[in-house]
Amino acid sequence: MPYRGGSLAIADLIAGHVKILMSTVPTAFPYVKSGMARAIAVSSPKRSPVLPDVPTLVESGYPEVSSFEWWGVLAPANTPLDIRQKLNTEITRIMNLPDVKDALAKEGIAFEGGTIDEFDAFLRSESDKWSKLIKAANIKVQ
Repeated sequence: MPYRGGSLAIADLIAGHVKILMSTVPTAFPYVKSGMARAIAVSSPKRSPVLPDVPTLVESGYPEVSSFEWWGVLAPANTPLDIRQKLNTEITRIMNLPDVKDALAKEGIAFEGGTIDEFDAFLRSESDKWSKLIKAANIKVQ
């Protein structure tokens, strides 16, 4: 059943209206930590740092499944490299401050960061992965 957001879906899970839910870690995290919900697996390629005891779907026998929520900071295409590098350096520094990392972890969010080149490669691979899936499934805009 489609929902208009993770909070409505998790509320129905907790209330027993649905038996299973695929959610983002930050949405489900407080319910898993409180014992109101049980995490079966994460769909990311590696275990979540905020739920280290929860196996991945790959570890659970589903090697083809890898999908996860991510956030990134983007700038206009013509932004000079030195400005992009300065932004990357400062954002990484701030996100790695112990109090910032702790505050994010309490919300179920783990920061990884990386270089501009790594993020560019990640964006290309995500675009390729989802483009292939859309074509193979013959998904059309409605």
